[in-house]
Order: sequence, then structure tokens, then C-alpha cells
Amino acid sequence: MYWVVIGLIIIVILLMLLFIRVTVHLSYIHQDQDDEGSLTVSIFGGLIKKKWTVPTIKIDDDSFSVDYEVYSSSVVRHKEETNKKQEKKGTPHDAENQKDKAQSALTHVVGLTKIIHRFLKKIHVREFQWETALGTGDAASTGTVSGLVWSGKSAVFALIATLMKVKHLPHLQVTPVFQASFFRTSLSCIVSFSLGNAIRALIQVLMHTRKTGNRPVKNNLKDRNVSKEA
Repeated sequence: MYWVVIGLIIIVILLMLLFIRVTVHLSYIHQDQDDEGSLTVSIFGGLIKKKWTVPTIKIDDDSFSVDYEVYSSSVVRHKEETNKKQEKKGTPHDAENQKDKAQSALTHVVGLTKIIHRFLKKIHVREFQWETALGTGDAASTGTVSGLVWSGKSAVFALIATLMKVKHLPHLQVTPVFQASFFRTSLSCIVSFSLGNAIRALIQVLMHTRKTGNRPVKNNLKDRNVSKEA
């Protein structure tokens, strides 16, 4: 009897988890050489939350290059060098196999795109604020660039509205600074989705990956040769 009660409680808890809404808050600010960004995921109205801070990107003023660390393995470099020295002659059989692999990869990508598109339709955009202040030092070019930025922001939000469900009108602002060379932009976006939809999308991705991974590759060229010999 106790096991039945415990089982029912577990089932009820799992069903409740499927309807829990997850809120994701993305925040980013850039001014001069300073970058601040964060990603916050919360549930139960913010009672449980986890925040990640985006690493700062340093830009060299002299060369305008981005400083970041790249980890490389000597084994990988050795393999790359040996691969460059190797020469392999292709045959019609290899070309046919490459064609089949490309078709399989394309089918895999198309299937994943459909799954992601269905999941994005379940996401609600609660807030979208994007403010930018900029100046080039010249009044004429500042006005031109401001217009281009307005067009870019409108296009980005139009794409978001096509892929997701927008609950509130966006706050888009572009402030031209005619007196100096200046640039500052801040972005704040809040979206929410149910945990059940996320789990279902993840299961569909895993099933699709397993299905396409186990699909046999057709050897059309070999079949043709066999039929000719027969």
C-alpha cells in the first residue's frame, strides 16, 4: 500500500514538473572597451535561480584584435600535419559514398531544424529592450549610421516575432550623439517556456539523431555493378 502511495506521489510530482515554466533573462551592456553580460535561469517565479556571467572580451586598441585563449593539443597538430602529407585517390565508389553521406547529413539537419522551429514556437518573449547611443564625430554620418541601426534592430525583432510568441511590444531606441565619437548599447531579453516542452524537444532530438545515425548508407554504385554482372 505504501509503495502505491509513493508511486502516485512520484507520478504527480513528475506531471507537475512538466508544467513548470522556466524563465531565461539575457542581459548585455557594451560601452567603450567594457563588456558586461549575464544569463539568468529561474523557476517558481524566481525562488530558484542560477546566474552565469559572460566572460569579458578584451580588444586591442592598436590592432583592433580580440584577445582570447585558444587551447590546442600537440597530438592534434601532429595529425593535421600527417593528414596534409597523405594523398588519396578518389574513385567513383568513394564519390557515391560521399554523396550518400551528404544526403544523410542534409536530412539530419532538416529534421533538427523542424524540431527546433516547433520548440521556438512555444517560447514566449516577455521583454525585449535594446537601447543604443552612437556617434561618429560627424553629424551627417551619425544620422546615416543611426538609420541603419534602426533598420537592423527592426529586422532582428521581426525575425524573433516570426520564430517566437511575443507578449509585449519591444522597446527599441537609437540615440544619435552628434557632438562626439561614442558607442553604447544595452540589451535585455526575457523569455519563458514550459519544462515539458523542453523535455519533449530534447527527446525528439535524441530520437531523430538515433534514427538518422542508424540509417544504413545506400551503396547505389555497388548495386548497379551487381545488376550489370547479373
